[in-house]
Amino acid sequence: MISSPAEKAARDLIEALGPLNLREGANRAIFDIPYTLDAEYGGIRIVEDFGLRIAIPDGYPLELPQVSETTDVIPRNYKHLYSNGSFCLGVNGELGAALSNDPSLPAFFDEFVVSYLYTAVFYLRYGRYPYGDRSHGAAGVLEYYSELFGTNSPQAYTIMRSIASGNYRGHLPCPCGSGIRGRNCHGKQILGILDSQMKKHVMADFRLIEAESETWISPWTFRPSDHGPSCTPRIFSSPVCSSLLARILTSSSSTSSPSPTPFQFR
Repeated sequence: MISSPAEKAARDLIEALGPLNLREGANRAIFDIPYTLDAEYGGIRIVEDFGLRIAIPDGYPLELPQVSETTDVIPRNYKHLYSNGSFCLGVNGELGAALSNDPSLPAFFDEFVVSYLYTAVFYLRYGRYPYGDRSHGAAGVLEYYSELFGTNSPQAYTIMRSIASGNYRGHLPCPCGSGIRGRNCHGKQILGILDSQMKKHVMADFRLIEAESETWISPWTFRPSDHGPSCTPRIFSSPVCSSLLARILTSSSSTSSPSPTPFQFR
């Protein structure tokens, strides 16, 4: 039986979207729903019919819901899909922070799922994104945390590594490499994450970066400098790896974009 928070999330979604086809999977409730996207951004209205599958884990909202499509509007080679076909709605930390502030599943649906569907259909129709595009995979994760911490990507990585390892100490130099004591630099943000459910999501995002980087280049060497940590590989396995490394360790001023202006729903 799904747990109480998941049950409440399910009831809220039914109230917002109408009757749903509910079935229970392993440790999660699964809904199959017809959904008509009808949203407008920047004067461009998009209307499209979808069949959606929403999986709400027993641990919701500490564990993130998954959304996928049962129709074929979005092709499987669309870059913001995971290998299992579920939507890449955002970085784990970003989604977790939103649910921490508001665990309402309808609010989550409106903020992330509607935005995802609009963006995907817009791209398929016009060949561009309506308001910028964060990179997929590890590069996009680093872009998000660079924005969150106000750093470049290598600095964001070392802060995430400190959180994931549990080695942060406020009296020691900040893991960002600034040379300032942690408590006087990123300490407040780091402790806020360590003392909340965000730690779990940061660790998941850090594992994604580690796993993806191992398929490109191994090992990475981080060293502090006067301008924060720099990252250089000891082994380049191919020119492709070189370009991927350059992409993933680009500064936070690259392809990342802020949250879009709210849609006009019809």
